[in-house]
Amino acid sequence: MSFLCDCFSKKRITCLLGSGATIPVGGPTTHQITQAARVKSQHVFDPISNDWINVQFIDEVANRLDNFLAPVPCHFEDIFHALESLESIHIGWQSSAVEKYKPRLAAFVQAADARWFNSMWLIAAKQSLVEAIAEQVELSNNNFQTNTIHDWFKSFWVEAFSVAAWDIATLNYDNLLEQISPELEDGFELLSNWARFNAIRLLRTKKSRMLHLHGSIHFGYLPLHEERTFIDYGEDLCKYRLHSEARQSWFGRSPNTAQSHEEAIIGPLITGLRKTDKITAHPYDDYQAVFRRCIYKQSSLLIAGYSFGDLYLNSVMNRMLGLHGSKRRIVIVTWFPRPSDEWHCDPITLYQNYGWPNEEMYSAFGASMNSINPLGTSLIYCDKLVSADGCCRIYLGGTQEAFQKYGDEILDFLLS
Repeated sequence: MSFLCDCFSKKRITCLLGSGATIPVGGPTTHQITQAARVKSQHVFDPISNDWINVQFIDEVANRLDNFLAPVPCHFEDIFHALESLESIHIGWQSSAVEKYKPRLAAFVQAADARWFNSMWLIAAKQSLVEAIAEQVELSNNNFQTNTIHDWFKSFWVEAFSVAAWDIATLNYDNLLEQISPELEDGFELLSNWARFNAIRLLRTKKSRMLHLHGSIHFGYLPLHEERTFIDYGEDLCKYRLHSEARQSWFGRSPNTAQSHEEAIIGPLITGLRKTDKITAHPYDDYQAVFRRCIYKQSSLLIAGYSFGDLYLNSVMNRMLGLHGSKRRIVIVTWFPRPSDEWHCDPITLYQNYGWPNEEMYSAFGASMNSINPLGTSLIYCDKLVSADGCCRIYLGGTQEAFQKYGDEILDFLLS
């Protein structure tokens, strides 16, 4: 009983993990996923030869995007968004399409090349891209070595879970933290080889929570043989013990449509550029609600490996200053390539020279540090920046350096 009371009395800390948090332990980079998708072939029907052929349609779409976005290369979420948009327009052009499936933009554009609007090719490409993501994530899961080269990551979180209860929102599709702490509460109740989501379980727990904001390779759709009830909705996700079992449920379903009448696939892996249209099903809607409530209630926040690319999350976290003022304790772990000399902290110059920080990141730094010029004007590179009021710390050396060198300091600060 004393142990339970001790758990219930622990301070709660909110955390957001981006892909940069797990890259040092083998997590896939955006570039790796993009390249893995681009080299995949799609087995599609060619109306010209009237036969099935193998094409690299994803790479063709990516090349078109690269030319359009140059000098910035496209990434896998750009590609997926393009595939969804092309499919939406193609369907909207069909005379048999009902109003629900007619994106308004389709009224103003025409096909310069019908190749980009072949539905079978688009469906195959979307499936290949999702498979590429899952394969890269599963590889990182399998290569996670907590007792050897990745012990530093495990050690930090073991200590973190011992001193506080955590509400961890992750944008990654892996289960690395679940391998470290299987007791993390994600709201799923195991039935057999799969689990149904129970929002009440997630909301009432006193344990540390795990919120997969954008899905997991262990998420899937309800098994086809399972009898539906009134509490099950077609878009809701369940969870499988094995990724191989989850993946069997992923494909062969009709896509979802957003209020804009564009395709917005609500699936086990949320990707593309319409995320806010895809988080309306269980468990995503409740994960978002819990994360927002944690930001409002809890004054300590750890942000690790996040590039601030999801604007709807930024708008929530940027409220920490107004909500908690001088009581806020914000730690941002990011990575900046060490320059050989003094850096000049005009954000435009920094971004042009190093690709860091982007506009959203710089804005978030300012909101967290309560400063219109959070990086100063000119300074020698250092591992750590501290806000003038002492309420925010930014660690620039990446996750491994921050957790190994400053782990105890970070936890003490978040608990203060």
